[in-house]
Amino acid sequence: MLPSQFIGIRAELDHVSGEHWHLTAIDLATGDDVVRSRAEFRIDVRGEVVEVGLEIDAELAAIGGKTWWQRVSS
Repeated sequence: MLPSQFIGIRAELDHVSGEHWHLTAIDLATGDDVVRSRAEFRIDVRGEVVEVGLEIDAELAAIGGKTWWQRVSS
């Protein structure tokens, strides 16, 4: 069972240039935008995504910083 704070989202990515994208996350239940952010993907020499950065923290975004997530291999 999913926690009560769970929301289903659809992520829409619009390419800007290179590894840079604009992300819009849309709540599936309401159709409302829940997040708008700049996104950046870092890729390795094989062309696989190894990190994703989103400007979701207002203080970091104000200085061009992102919150980064790294791919974890199992």
